[in-house]
Amino acid sequence: MSGNLGAHRPPVARSTGTTHRWVAVASIAVAVPALAGAIGLATGSLDMGETITERFPGHSAVLAGAALFTLVATPFAALAVLAWRGSRWTPSATVAVGLVLVAWIAVQLLFIRTLSFFQPAYAVIGLSFVWVGCRMDRHGRGTCGPGLRDHRPCPLARRRRTINP
Repeated sequence: MSGNLGAHRPPVARSTGTTHRWVAVASIAVAVPALAGAIGLATGSLDMGETITERFPGHSAVLAGAALFTLVATPFAALAVLAWRGSRWTPSATVAVGLVLVAWIAVQLLFIRTLSFFQPAYAVIGLSFVWVGCRMDRHGRGTCGPGLRDHRPCPLARRRRTINP
C-alpha cells in the first residue's frame, strides 16, 4: 500500500444537530412564501399590475410563477429535507440555495425595475444562508463543501488560530 495514506476515510455519521434543524426551519420559511407567490402569479390571484407584468419574460405572470417555483420554492424545500435528515450535503446545498436566492433577486430587479421591501430582505436572507452554509463544516475548519478530500476554504468563515506545542 504505497501512495496516499490518507485517501481512505471512515464513513462520517450524519448530523442532525441544532444548526441542521434551524436550516430546515429557515428553508421552509423561504419555500412556503415562494410557493404561495408562484401559485398566486400562475393563477392570477397575485396581481403585480400591468406595468410590472409587461416586464416579465414573455409578459407572462404564469412564466414568472413557474420560475419562482423552480428556482426558489423547490430548492429551498429540498434543502429543508436535506437539513432535517442531517445530510452531509447540507452545508453545500445551503450555500448553493443562498446564492440562487441572491441571484434571483438580482435578476428580478433587472427585469421588473421596481424595488420593494422584500427584495433587500430576501437578498440578506440569501446571504445569511451562504454564511451559515460556510460555517456548518462538520470538522470546524471553516470550509465549504460536504467534507470530501478537497476542502475549500470558505471566504466567509473565521479562521481558528492554534498554537503548536
